[in-house]
Amino acid sequence: MIKKRKKREPSQTIICQICGKEFKGCGIGSHIKYVHHITTDEYVEKYGEFRSQNIKQQNNKKLQESGDKKIRNLSTVTCEICGETFVQIGFDSHINNKHDMTTSDYIKKYGEYRTKYLNYNKRAEKNKIECLICHQYFGSHRLLAYHLRIDHDISNIINEYVTPYVFKNKVQLCKCGCKNPVTLLVRPPYKYDHVFGHAPNGMTGRKHTDSARSKMKTRAMSRIYKNNKYGPSKLEIKFKKFLIDNDIIFTTQAPIHNGFIDFYLPKYDKYIEIDGTYWHPTKLEHLNLRQVNNAYKSILKSNELGDKLIRIKEVDLDKINTIDDIFKYNTKYDIEPIEYKTSIVDKNTFVKIKSTISDTTTLKKYKPIILHFLKLIHPEFPYPPITETPSEIITKIQTCNKSNIITTENNIPTFNNNAAFSAGVTYLKSTCKSYWKSSFKNSVSPVEAWYDDDVMEKIIAYRIGLNNSGEVFDLSLHQIIKGLSASRYSISFFKPVLAFSIYKYILGDGNNPIVFDPCCGFGGRLVGFKAAYPNGTYIGCEPNTQTYNELLELVSHFNFNDVKLFNCKLEDLNENIKYDIGFTSIPYFNKETYSKQVNYNSIDDWKNTFVNVLNKYHDMYVNLPIGLIENNNVIGYVGNSTSHWNSKKDKKKELIIKIN
Repeated sequence: MIKKRKKREPSQTIICQICGKEFKGCGIGSHIKYVHHITTDEYVEKYGEFRSQNIKQQNNKKLQESGDKKIRNLSTVTCEICGETFVQIGFDSHINNKHDMTTSDYIKKYGEYRTKYLNYNKRAEKNKIECLICHQYFGSHRLLAYHLRIDHDISNIINEYVTPYVFKNKVQLCKCGCKNPVTLLVRPPYKYDHVFGHAPNGMTGRKHTDSARSKMKTRAMSRIYKNNKYGPSKLEIKFKKFLIDNDIIFTTQAPIHNGFIDFYLPKYDKYIEIDGTYWHPTKLEHLNLRQVNNAYKSILKSNELGDKLIRIKEVDLDKINTIDDIFKYNTKYDIEPIEYKTSIVDKNTFVKIKSTISDTTTLKKYKPIILHFLKLIHPEFPYPPITETPSEIITKIQTCNKSNIITTENNIPTFNNNAAFSAGVTYLKSTCKSYWKSSFKNSVSPVEAWYDDDVMEKIIAYRIGLNNSGEVFDLSLHQIIKGLSASRYSISFFKPVLAFSIYKYILGDGNNPIVFDPCCGFGGRLVGFKAAYPNGTYIGCEPNTQTYNELLELVSHFNFNDVKLFNCKLEDLNENIKYDIGFTSIPYFNKETYSKQVNYNSIDDWKNTFVNVLNKYHDMYVNLPIGLIENNNVIGYVGNSTSHWNSKKDKKKELIIKIN
């Protein structure tokens, strides 16, 4: 049984013997000093002691002298200046009033006298908790933290003390070997040994049985319900009253696999959910994180219970007067299809959370919920939608300002890919779905990444602000796919505007040139060429059957004339191609993996087959990385940024060389 705390005695009423005013507790001390302009000691000497601590101390002394039991031994201190003895609490006033000294000045000259701080010093000698900046010792980590804030002006202990002084700016990694940084702490051991979920335990390498998992989940749900601090909503209370008034047997908070249902009617074997308008939106845009969580749970419950679940909207609750009305106002939880660029959660929501919760606990908590929510509302990879018509794309390419795309140094042009407009890029990436199934070497494609929870959690974490760059983005399908590209899960793409500029630089203003592209790719050079020379002839070779068929579809959409495509490798092409120039961006041996890969045994095999055949073609211009093929006939460069957020500095360049 827990003992009740003793009620504190009310402060004693003290009457000023000079003016007769009443005061509570220590308020009379200030009154004496500032109204009557005398010290406390002078007042006590003339009118008697009024401080309860001193009175108790005097009573204790009298009891001790008479042999009676001592009531309480209050700490006393003897003034080193005048030799008078005081209760410790009143000694500060004595120093200040009689000797015109501050407590700090007295301690510096005569030593510490306060019991609390004497104990702190003893604990400091024993515990020796050292400040790594000034090497003072403290009795507790709380005192050290106070010292860091006051004496060293440190407001963020982790960033300003733990990182530079405890760990010497070395990143602390998870002990499991995954090379992920662990969370730092403000107190020893100043870090976790593992990131969440990586610490070994008794279940490492083992799995719970389905029955055990079910029991654990049921118990956990029961604990959650018992500890629910919110209780039933007003809507639930209103519906509960209706059930009671109509003698309908029910249970509340009925557990199912995916949580709790507001009501269960055993006679009808129906579950009832009361959906408030605000917390159960059907239009998934500009939500807060709790609304996202509610929408996610609502979909799961609807999928689990099917026809057994009845959902009643807030606006229909007052219309229910009979049991038949419950079935009449049953509303399916139909969420409107989500648009590609619709902001499900605005970035300002994430920014606000980061600014109020320094350890980003809330964002980390909702990260897996956001992941599963996205997979639930859009289980298939979200290919970008087509938002431009072919004629609009051609017009944009022909009329857009290209003055920033080409810069010249030492008479050699650099074609700046980042300055090139993205006209037609979304259309091509939407049509050529094989692009999204291609990847860099030893990585997964964007489509594969969409189904990989580990990859997607990292992408989501970065986009919602769990990063060191300070970037935060809206939560939308569009921004998640951009996150995959920014994290280098999508391969390079040749923009039509960039191709347009290069063709114009090489060919000039000819009316109907013929070009040969030995590696068509995803249509960027095809569209760029036909925008530059509508009457020109484009001949291309594409070994990937899926991409080849997508290019045929592209030609049909744009209604291009004079386009001839071959579905084979360059080295297998048995046609006598006549053309003015050739221009291509060659596959980088095995640095990129396409949806249906053409493989070579080694780089020597690649050079002896593909490159050897390519070298036989005249007037062939090739875009490729530096060092991939030895050739000194450089006629230009293609410039790219080294990171997705840095478009001005740290450019990396690729070559444009001429063969024969």
